[in-house]
Amino acid sequence: MTPGRGAVHRWSRGRRTVFLRPGDVVLAEKPAHMITVLGSCVALAVHSPRLRVGGMCHAVLPWVLSADGDAADPRFVEGAVDRLLEGLRHLGVAPSEMTIKAFGGAEGPSGATDGRPGVGSRNVEVLRGALEHRGVQLSCLTWGGTRDENCTF
Repeated sequence: MTPGRGAVHRWSRGRRTVFLRPGDVVLAEKPAHMITVLGSCVALAVHSPRLRVGGMCHAVLPWVLSADGDAADPRFVEGAVDRLLEGLRHLGVAPSEMTIKAFGGAEGPSGATDGRPGVGSRNVEVLRGALEHRGVQLSCLTWGGTRDENCTF
């Protein structure tokens, strides 16, 4: 299955591989192998051991860059976090039982060179703030570096 750009998809079939593209949010009600490729983007993987459901999102940019942009768009960190956590709440997952892991935020060769943080670092900063603001805690954060990485959940 390959989700469409910027949509929230519920996966309720048997075990299957799901590839997330930038801006995708996937909720899995059955075991699923979720894969995405990250550079400066960030992915958030959330699991409920009790309900055996989970989800993943792939956010591209830390915030909306234009006045006419949609902050709820899951291509942006806040929109992706909101859609993923809200979808899991609809599946009965309480924030206190979420196991949350974050990945990505690399700064490649084209990263900021003027001493300011690049897009990858800003994505991670906004992601951490968004989770803190929503009262949920990361179990694991693997971020940074200078290379793309495959993320499997």
